[in-house]
Amino acid sequence: MRPSPIRVPETISAGGLALRALGEADAAPLLEALSVSWEELRAVALWAKKLPTLPEETVFCRRARQKFLQREELSYVILERETGVTLGGAGLHHLDWEVPRMELGYWIRSDRKGEGFASKAASALTDMAFVDLAARRVEIRNYAHNKASRRVASKLGFTLEAVLQQYECDPQGQLQDLCIYTRLA
Repeated sequence: MRPSPIRVPETISAGGLALRALGEADAAPLLEALSVSWEELRAVALWAKKLPTLPEETVFCRRARQKFLQREELSYVILERETGVTLGGAGLHHLDWEVPRMELGYWIRSDRKGEGFASKAASALTDMAFVDLAARRVEIRNYAHNKASRRVASKLGFTLEAVLQQYECDPQGQLQDLCIYTRLA
């Protein structure tokens, strides 16, 4: 059961970054960031099955906005504050307001990786989950071979709770082990 009303910030500042609730206007810049990163994302993100077209990304962003307003999913675009460049996306998904618990996801465009953006964005959303949303549990799920995402989880104090062996097929149809990292309130 979702508590009402849930106050969720539209914009979050995080060390040179701005996380802004996803909206339709983000479709073209997000698609550009996805295009630069697609081959890498296909190897690590289950949702990266097919590079969307601009109309498909526009529909995705419109739906993400609706889900944000209904507090079903909280998706943000990650922007470099100084330049306004779209660096990627992050969000809190699979929300269970009864516990409350949620899953944290994030990605950074390939040509800007290694600059600490994923850690900053993930840290800001983790803080928001525990402080503003009173989360009891936040999870990060990633494939075992996704060492960059696993480093972010460890750096932010998440504990490796489980490795589910041969859990799911990646977008190429290869079986992957899934790591579940957790942080508790």
